[in-house]
Amino acid sequence: MMKQILTDTGRNLLDKQIAETEKQTRAQIVLASVMRSDSYAEIPWKAFAFGASIASLVAIVMDLFVLHWLTETLILVSVAVILAAGALLALLSVLFPRFATLFLSPLRKETEK
Repeated sequence: MMKQILTDTGRNLLDKQIAETEKQTRAQIVLASVMRSDSYAEIPWKAFAFGASIASLVAIVMDLFVLHWLTETLILVSVAVILAAGALLALLSVLFPRFATLFLSPLRKETEK
């Protein structure tokens, strides 16, 4: 059995308001109530960008201050690590909703409460 989102009182109030609005507008209104309707498609991309940016910063700092030399292999490894870091954060944002909320803007967080 599906869990009820609205109470009977809330459902009756909405039915009355919908009926009144339909009468005034001569249009049919269909209401769907769901627990969550937004999928936040931008969050994995934000997580990927953040992970790749941080990994890039680390790679640059290591190259400038630690390694002092640049080879084709080091460039290839750096690119792989940067992409892997971005992919890891994107995957974590998909698998763990609490982690994903770190990348949700404060305005959207506030409207979802």
